[in-house]
Amino acid sequence: VRELQDSLKIERANKSLFEYSLSPDFAKNNVPLSTLYHQIRRLNPPRDKGILGRPPKNYKGSTHEILTGAVRPNASIKTHQIPVLYVVGEHDKITSPEMIREAATLVKHSKIREFKDAGHSVYFEQADKFNALLLEFFRETELTD
Repeated sequence: VRELQDSLKIERANKSLFEYSLSPDFAKNNVPLSTLYHQIRRLNPPRDKGILGRPPKNYKGSTHEILTGAVRPNASIKTHQIPVLYVVGEHDKITSPEMIREAATLVKHSKIREFKDAGHSVYFEQADKFNALLLEFFRETELTD
């Protein structure tokens, strides 16, 4: 995954997150929605230009504690059985489909859904399909505590 992050950084040529949030076709063909997306995005705190590089060496990932059981070590649910749905856009240059496929090999009970003609922000670019996928995933996923 780290090697894939390095190759993406080279491919992006140190451009900002702004330039890779949406797929090129979406930004070109949906100017009003693209403008809205970037107006909403500006509500986020400023980020360093290099944010898209490798994370710090001690970074474990956003789900590391949950998947390793560190968050709920005495819980009745087995954390390694938590279903995980990875969603990625075909043109994602922030967290590429290749990175997601690699990450999914490390997580039991995971599924991947790659959206054609989408970038990093699948939930915005293809909201109806994204929401339908989540609804389907939630319906087929039963968690007990």
